[in-house]
Amino acid sequence: MSLWERFNNIATVDEVEVAKAVYTPVEAGKYYAILNKIEAGESSSGFPMLKASFKLESGRLVFVNQVLQNPNYPDMTAGNIARALDFVGKVIGEDIKFTSLGDFAELIENIKINPDVTYVIEVSYADKDTEHKFAQVKIIKREDNNLPD
Repeated sequence: MSLWERFNNIATVDEVEVAKAVYTPVEAGKYYAILNKIEAGESSSGFPMLKASFKLESGRLVFVNQVLQNPNYPDMTAGNIARALDFVGKVIGEDIKFTSLGDFAELIENIKINPDVTYVIEVSYADKDTEHKFAQVKIIKREDNNLPD
């Protein structure tokens, strides 16, 4: 028995086909959003990973998944950590000094989600991501108020 076989009845083939037909990726562009979730986690390969999601005004979610370590390209690790520091700094509205991954993870885990903080985010896709499966999210601005009317 496979790992997911016990879940075979949660959706029919027809339901999934309909969902696939109506799903469209979030279009590239700027959006007002609220931070939905942020956590220090691990990738499926066990590497440190920043995971976050934003809820757009439309109700759609946009996900951020930044693996911090890539053993195939060790020279990229410091740059990945720097991008994650910049991202989290924009989430909390302050610069972050890197001391260790442990301290960084603790800082991330202590972030409180505040629905009164709105972010202007920019969603884009890499040129090679022609199906727009992996959104790249950049925080343009943090606003300490409610979503605009």
